[in-house]
Amino acid sequence: LFEIKPSRYAILGYNITLDVLLRLSQNQDFENTINEIKSEHSHVKFDYKKTSDTLYSNSSLFLMQYDSNNGMIELEKDK
Repeated sequence: LFEIKPSRYAILGYNITLDVLLRLSQNQDFENTINEIKSEHSHVKFDYKKTSDTLYSNSSLFLMQYDSNNGMIELEKDK
């Protein structure tokens, strides 16, 4: 439509905003959703951990690799 692709920062900002809005729209309070729900949006995973009385940190991420046959693939973590 606009013939311009969003930057990776715009996509990341959109995904973070979407995740927060989805958590706020639940029937439980925001803190419960952070503790109980892990979510994923286009190459970003949200798994919040409490780091202090008032702060949370997202401790999840995807490691992606481009494969010429399959496009973007998620690298598996060694067990």
